[in-house]
Amino acid sequence: MGSVETFESLEDFNACLQQYEEDTNTKFVVLKSDRAFGKNVEKQLQWEVKTVPFNGVPFKIIGKKTYICHQGRDKHAKAKQRRQESKAQGHEYSCLKTRRLMQPTKKMGCPATINVVHIARFPEYKITEDNPYQKREMSSAVREALRLDPKRVRTEEMFAASFPDIKEHQNHPIFGKESRDISNIIKKVKAGNRKSSADHHNLQALVNTWKEEGCSVEYRPSQKEEDGSVLKMLLCLQTPWQKRLMLLYGQHMCLLDETYRAGRNSLPLYFLWVRTNVSYAAVGVFVTQTETKEDIAEALKVFQKWNSDWNPSHFMVDFCEAEISALEEVFKGSKVLLCDVHQEKAWTEWTRKKDNGVASQEEVLKLLRAIADSQTNEEFEKNTVTLQQHPDWQSNEKLKKFVSTWLVHAEADGIPKPNMCKACKDIIKKDEIKDTLKKVCEKTPLNHLCRCLVKKHLHGLIDELMTDDGPDTICTKIHACKPEPPIKEFIVVRDQAHDNF
Repeated sequence: MGSVETFESLEDFNACLQQYEEDTNTKFVVLKSDRAFGKNVEKQLQWEVKTVPFNGVPFKIIGKKTYICHQGRDKHAKAKQRRQESKAQGHEYSCLKTRRLMQPTKKMGCPATINVVHIARFPEYKITEDNPYQKREMSSAVREALRLDPKRVRTEEMFAASFPDIKEHQNHPIFGKESRDISNIIKKVKAGNRKSSADHHNLQALVNTWKEEGCSVEYRPSQKEEDGSVLKMLLCLQTPWQKRLMLLYGQHMCLLDETYRAGRNSLPLYFLWVRTNVSYAAVGVFVTQTETKEDIAEALKVFQKWNSDWNPSHFMVDFCEAEISALEEVFKGSKVLLCDVHQEKAWTEWTRKKDNGVASQEEVLKLLRAIADSQTNEEFEKNTVTLQQHPDWQSNEKLKKFVSTWLVHAEADGIPKPNMCKACKDIIKKDEIKDTLKKVCEKTPLNHLCRCLVKKHLHGLIDELMTDDGPDTICTKIHACKPEPPIKEFIVVRDQAHDNF
């Protein structure tokens, strides 16, 4: 059994509760609370309760409040179950980032509780002995005084709380703060500093420098409007030589790559790529505050405004509904293609997952590949029927749902089933950019990140092509070459993977 303490005000109790949690390295959350707790209402007269022993002074209980250990029972278990059931009925994939939980919940059923009682005492009506007669007489006197003139009756409000002994905590360990916890706190503080107002001022100065160098820059910091709405942050950047490459090589195929997932930067970072006669080249970069369709579409419209003659016939992206919808909205005549590398990876990972219950994994993968490699509508339908006749398909509802989701995306406007490009299986700069992001994103603010990316990846094609004459010489060499012919369309199934190129 723990201790019982009394407090003159709710603030005193809250301060004691906070100190108790710090001293015992525990945390408590509210389980239930009376509506009248902390207020002043009429209640029945009492002489003692569990948390308030008899001392001769009558009192009224205004309200009660119960705290439980934060690793106690889960009071939101039913709501979480309903949310999981609703989520299970939704789409198999989502463009939003999700966390992988090592354990489903932190709730361990710990029985430790803190009980608090809010009372109003009547010190002028104290009795000397604990017997029924004196209690009855004094209770009548208190009630009569309150009936005649409540304002003349002196009262004292008090909070009584019973704290559990440290041994009452069960099913979870209690330790002091480890060095890892302290390190995580330091990282959070540093992450907050990276989003400071000083960072925005530094980035604005960097934007001005880029403009002086002839770059096209669109920068808008996140700010709150007078009507209460929030204007989201946006940064778009394109150099003159990138514009030239975009118009020269970006009319047939452009790639939208969400490279920011390679690092741990908190803001979505996107690259626009084209395939030149020598390699893939980044011809634009933009940073948005969120990875929604509206934010991505706004950034794409900026590049469309800068390059009025840029109208690619095809785009290639990872499977992300926000990116696909944004591209289809801004470039209405373009077809959205997805890379077969991600298709293969997604299919392989899904079929090999034990929870999905696919018995003949290689056979199912072979049938899926046959669908993706179909060259005509008739061949597509034939391969689809073959898969649907497989025993795994007929007995596995998860497989039906998974493949059906792909077949829904396989519908294309007026052309043989889905679009998917088998080119662009790799990008020369992929490892380079990922290394840069991993080294920079966690330790530097946004303006330093942009400076590093521009310096290392946006002022040249690849390191092997850099010369003393600079990027302009490279552009001249590429301009002298003929652009590659329009890409050949393939009959494929849209990819649903989330990896970067």
